[in-house]
Formats: sequence, C-alpha cells, structure tokens
Amino acid sequence: MPPLWIETLAGCRLGVIGRTPFTPGDPAQEQEFLAASTGMDKEQIYFLTQVHGVQCQEVQPGFSNYSIADAFFTTQRGAVLVIRTADCLPVFVVAHSPGRRVVALIHAGWRGMAQGIIGRTIDLLLAESPDVKLDVAFGPAISAEVYEVGPEVAQHFQAVQESGPGKYLLDLVAEARFQIPAHARIHSFFSACTLRDNRFYSHRRGDTGRNYSFIWMET
Repeated sequence: MPPLWIETLAGCRLGVIGRTPFTPGDPAQEQEFLAASTGMDKEQIYFLTQVHGVQCQEVQPGFSNYSIADAFFTTQRGAVLVIRTADCLPVFVVAHSPGRRVVALIHAGWRGMAQGIIGRTIDLLLAESPDVKLDVAFGPAISAEVYEVGPEVAQHFQAVQESGPGKYLLDLVAEARFQIPAHARIHSFFSACTLRDNRFYSHRRGDTGRNYSFIWMET
C-alpha cells in the first residue's frame, strides 16, 4: 500500500498513510507494513508507545524501539520516524544549520499540546545552535469546524470558540502555531480533516485503525 501523500522538505521525506485494507496487528507487522510502504529498511523504522504525554526521545544507537514518548527526533540519515494518529495532530519538523540537520515527529493531541509538547520538542532542536532554521508541516487531524470539546478541555487553550452551552470548538493547528517560533517556515502539504475525510481513520467516527505519519532524512 503506497503512502497517500509523500513530500520532500529541506532534504527530507515525509508522508502520510491513511485508511488501508490491511491493519497491522502487532509491531512486527507494523514494521513490515511501513517498510513496504516507504521502501525503507524495516530495521531502520522506529515507533513510539504513545501515551498523550510530553516526553521526547532521541533516536540514536541503542534506542529502544517502541519507547514511551509522544515525540522523537534524530540526526541519523535513513532512520524513519513513525507516529500513529486518529484525530490528533502530527507535526513534522526539520531543523537545519550549516553542517547539521535534525528531523522530528510529534504526536500532538489536546493533552500533550496543553502541556506544550510542540514547544518543548522544538526547544531541544534549537539548543545546539541559535542559527537553526526550522521547517514545519502539519499532518491530517480533526479540524476546528468539528472538534467539539467541553469546558474542561477548552480552559487550556486560546484557539477556541463557543459552539453551544458548555461546548467549544478547538483549533489544534492554531494552537500548534502558538508553540512554534516566529521564524519557522510552516508548510501545508497535508491539510485534511480526519473526521470529515473518509480517506483517514478518525477516533471520533468510531474507527479503531490509525493513520501513519513518517519522516526521514534522505541518505
């Protein structure tokens, strides 16, 4: 099954796989599935055990695949970072300066975003040098027009508008932008609503499958 979308960004490849006839049932199947979809070595494909938190891991020699975190980054060429979503916002980041390039992938649901997972991850990427350039793209996620939340969620955010008594519409992309430095270049390759677009899995629609987002530096 080829990726639904794949793009090149700042010398890196990033893409999205949506709804498919085959749903991987275990880690071995996931690695085989992503290897077949991307054409990359399955031994170089890395996943996280996502828990809607703020932890960020670096993929380097000795990294334990399926480590608990909701963001990760790497300087290793050919290492494919993969996350799963079904309404949450995938955030792709390429940080580059003379002689150094880093890619990162972030699983940004409302819980992680409320705790600043995007900003925290980008801060790690910028720590090496003040001259780092940033390119950022968002993957498919539930859109502001249909992402209705209660006051217990809305209270954590700025990009909300009241939609009824005790109900609010939350804009994940707008909230993400608040955590991204002003000098970053933001790209809109994968703009789609997971709830309204049947090419994607959506938790709110009752789907149990997951969309895959991935990124790697070309060798």
